[in-house]
Amino acid sequence: MGGVLGLGNLCREAEEPGTEAAVFGLLEGDKMYIDVLIQTMHWTGEIIEEDDNGGEIYMGRSGFNGPPTQLTPDQDTAPYVRTMEEGPVLILECVAKYSFAPALWAALADSEFFHLLIQRLMRWMAREVRKTRDGKGLGGKARMILSSMFPEFATTLKQPISAEAADEILSESSTLFSEPSSVTLANL
Repeated sequence: MGGVLGLGNLCREAEEPGTEAAVFGLLEGDKMYIDVLIQTMHWTGEIIEEDDNGGEIYMGRSGFNGPPTQLTPDQDTAPYVRTMEEGPVLILECVAKYSFAPALWAALADSEFFHLLIQRLMRWMAREVRKTRDGKGLGGKARMILSSMFPEFATTLKQPISAEAADEILSESSTLFSEPSSVTLANL
């Protein structure tokens, strides 16, 4: 997680040149880098409190106690939201602003974990409607990232989704997006 937080800081501080460097590093490196970026969002260990220095204390393992092919349960603690905001979500948010975003979106789509990334982003978007801490902190960002990934939905995702759509996403996202090839415009 530390490396992803560092990349997020580089993207924020160095703006387009830093974001471009981070993206090219991800694209030119081992495909595992893309998988790890996705896993920091879909296979995140429980982050429940802070130490005296404001750092996160991980309870149990740093990854979910299950296979990396599963989405971890939703988390809505302040340290979790902050970790996502300052790490993987910040990277994707910064990338979405620039013309080279489609290159990273294509690499993410090639990952065996892509469907889990989409599930996580959609769950944050749905939880925004439910007003959970993770939804309030990450839902709008997830909508912006999804709008960049799938421009066909940019107009629709400018505003929070309906309560009915949120309920459907929360109950059906794992069924609709059960493997990378299931992420299609028809399913979105």
